[in-house]
Amino acid sequence: MRTCGTKGTLYLLILFSFLTWVGAVPVSRAQSREMSVLEKVAVYPTLIVHNGKIATMDNNLTNYQAMAIRGDQIWTLGTNREIRELAGPQTQMIDLKGRTVVPGLIDAHTHPHLWGWWHYGGQVLPQLEPAYAHGKDLEEVRRNLELVIQQRIQKQGKDQWVIASIPFRMSGEMQTFFQDGRSYPGVDPARIRKADLDRIAPDTPVVIISGCCRSFANNKARQLMVEKLGYEPNSSVRIPYDLVWGVILNTAEAADLVSREMQDFVNYGVTTVGTHGEVNTEVFKAWNMMDRQGKMPQRVAWSHESGFYGSKDPVEYYRLLGNFLGQGSDFLWNVGVGYEAWDNDSAGNCLSDIAKTEELQNQIQRSWGPFPDCIPSDLMHYQGHLAAAKVGLRLFGLHALTGDKVMDRAFALAEEAIQDGSRTLEDIREQKWLFDHAPLIRPEQIPLMKKYGFVFDFQGSRLALGLYNAQNFYKPGYSSWVTPLKSLVDAGIHFNIGTDVGISRLSDNQENFLNSLSASFPYRDSIWPWIGVWVQEETEIALGEFGSGRRTEKVRLGPEQRIDRISALRGMTTWSAEILLREDRLGSLEPGKLADFVVIDKDYFTIPEPELMNIKTLMTVLGGKIAYQAPNF
Repeated sequence: MRTCGTKGTLYLLILFSFLTWVGAVPVSRAQSREMSVLEKVAVYPTLIVHNGKIATMDNNLTNYQAMAIRGDQIWTLGTNREIRELAGPQTQMIDLKGRTVVPGLIDAHTHPHLWGWWHYGGQVLPQLEPAYAHGKDLEEVRRNLELVIQQRIQKQGKDQWVIASIPFRMSGEMQTFFQDGRSYPGVDPARIRKADLDRIAPDTPVVIISGCCRSFANNKARQLMVEKLGYEPNSSVRIPYDLVWGVILNTAEAADLVSREMQDFVNYGVTTVGTHGEVNTEVFKAWNMMDRQGKMPQRVAWSHESGFYGSKDPVEYYRLLGNFLGQGSDFLWNVGVGYEAWDNDSAGNCLSDIAKTEELQNQIQRSWGPFPDCIPSDLMHYQGHLAAAKVGLRLFGLHALTGDKVMDRAFALAEEAIQDGSRTLEDIREQKWLFDHAPLIRPEQIPLMKKYGFVFDFQGSRLALGLYNAQNFYKPGYSSWVTPLKSLVDAGIHFNIGTDVGISRLSDNQENFLNSLSASFPYRDSIWPWIGVWVQEETEIALGEFGSGRRTEKVRLGPEQRIDRISALRGMTTWSAEILLREDRLGSLEPGKLADFVVIDKDYFTIPEPELMNIKTLMTVLGGKIAYQAPNF
């Protein structure tokens, strides 16, 4: 009986092994409806990458030769032999040919909808292509502005929108913040005003823009925006946002446009971005539609901003909003609330006077006019964020752009929520409030940043510009305040290294007229300079117009700014995943995490530091599927 039982067991094992082998063979999508039960439990990897250096960026910085992926997740990692043995008949095999693999890059602060308009707006809808008013001085620009507006009206009709643009380096010549026509000390009355647009095109909606962030509209345009949006955009940066995405484009057009820009990011190796998702309804409708249809080209973590636009009382708005932090899918989820430009109404006054030369203080006065103290407590921006903090919402994506005193106001806000009894220090620390840019940080502020658990987003273009300004406009000795990342690393403070921009180069017109965010950063058409710049002893800043008049100047990164290459890469992988609340799914290449990774043409970890700026992305894999492959891979 024992022998018979043993034989019977052996026969069953052989039969089970055979059936498992048969059932493990993957089938095509067309055959999926007829799959047998055994076929449905197939356990072969869908993708294997081998013969490479796979840098997991886990806590131990482990490297492997090969990696197996099942569906959209990483299954296991090991040696070439261990992983290749797992392959089934339909497993896709990719020979890395010795190349390096890193986790998919995460840019926690950028604007694919803004840059998508600049790159592809005219292709999706002709009236989104700006009419460019060239000129070497204000007088010539004013003449050409009227000419290009009239030409555009004749071409497309007076009922169509006209977006006119002047060179971004002349944005100070626009009467952006003073549309009421009042006279302010130090403000040139000859600047381009709303009244000019009303005279040129009284019956046509016209918006004039300069760079990313200054614009204004004529009366006809303002009237139509109020009718469509239900409110008038109340800052110059909001006008182009809300016009393009809230007034002109429908959902399908918005999806077409933004997906093109998202694919551009993916082609460079950026698999996830953080941004302001509900800038207006059509952007978010487009992302929701693509997410439901399984057509998102990239993962998007979004923060909520509309309490400052759809409500007359942002304090009450945030009290009633509710907390949906972290909710969503693997492609679209919420990371908090916050008004990105919360410090812009105090431009210049947020930089400590001890660091400003008299020349800089005069320049600020000429450019911006009189403003209140740095984010006063009665300002809507302060009160709205305080209300959000008190009801337990996470603050995300707040500008710390105009000076070191912005962070003082952030500390005050956190402390007020704590003293009120509505939050504890530990509550705030756990949430990891995110501040963008933070180009100027005083040394004594770093322990407070650690105390409150604040995290930050930095960009190479801001670094280059900040160093240039410190060398030319600040008092001697204050360059150490400019993005001191090494001090943050030493203090155990995590951060994201991002872009804030589109990575690919724009057309010459767009570079000169629209690109005020990264125009000072001459390293384009690759994501890797945005990472490598933090490791270099010096970098370059672009000055003057692009094209024949362009020149560059070197700026040095002192030891208080430079960081090691591992920290720099963590700033776009593991630390960014923490900031976007997906450290369990993204940021490193470990079993069970999403299979987002990038193949690069050089070994990031061993090449000389200057070569980091020249790395190219050869392949991007998103959720286990090839999303981009270079022709030479």
